[in-house]
Amino acid sequence: MTATRTHHCPECEADREFYRAASMEVHIGTKVKWHCRECDYEFIRIDGDVDTATA
Repeated sequence: MTATRTHHCPECEADREFYRAASMEVHIGTKVKWHCRECDYEFIRIDGDVDTATA
């Protein structure tokens, strides 16, 4: 898994580079916390199925 990814940041209102701040295995898959380098906005993805950025 990569340490960075490009994703739309709703705080910056633009596509930004996010870094992987944390990762752990949970009973439903791998949970990864992503942080925006510009504004500290964060979201969590679990195996690509659960994404708090779209919630």
